[in-house]
Amino acid sequence: MSSSQVLEIQVQGTGYNIRPAEPEATAVVAAATSVLHDEIMPYCPQDEEGRTLPDAAIAHYSMTTLDTTSNQQRRDREGTFYEPTYSARVELHIKFADFDVLNILATKFSAMDNIKIQRIEWKLTDATYEDIQTIARKAAAQSAIQKAYDYAETFAGVPAEDLKMRVIATELHNGKKRASSQMQETRVNQMPLRFKPEDMRLEARVHATFKVKQ
Repeated sequence: MSSSQVLEIQVQGTGYNIRPAEPEATAVVAAATSVLHDEIMPYCPQDEEGRTLPDAAIAHYSMTTLDTTSNQQRRDREGTFYEPTYSARVELHIKFADFDVLNILATKFSAMDNIKIQRIEWKLTDATYEDIQTIARKAAAQSAIQKAYDYAETFAGVPAEDLKMRVIATELHNGKKRASSQMQETRVNQMPLRFKPEDMRLEARVHATFKVKQ
């Protein structure tokens, strides 16, 4: 190779360093997780195929894989020395169908070492949500019909006894549904804990066109 030639090398290097989790941190988490499991399972009975029974106080629970982190031994700029630290974490997601059981277990869990309740999120069951939608849609339809009757009676002079026969819906379009909720008082500074579900409001809209038969 002459001195005027340039050798160009393009490479990609990959390296791995697998470090086992710190035994003490993982042991603490494993012990806490075992305690939680023992507290949960009596409220989450299952059938022979491992499915949670329909009337269980806890409808479902799941657990993430173990997550470990570590900070190595170091000194800061002022010369302060820090020992290495290790942490391990597992998250449990629990779906409560019975709020009394939620209060009982939340009180127990909040008093345990190395356990933290991160958040509580309220959700309706699918069946309950469908029931609420049905009621809201019927209310929206009744509101639209009553408005059509009022306008037909006022502007077209249709007698009240003829409204059902002469005022006919010809087009229907569903509007956007709007759901809102209002948090009830939750006492987190007292023992035992008391959690109350939110008030849920679902608004359904319908756009309807009516024609008045002569």
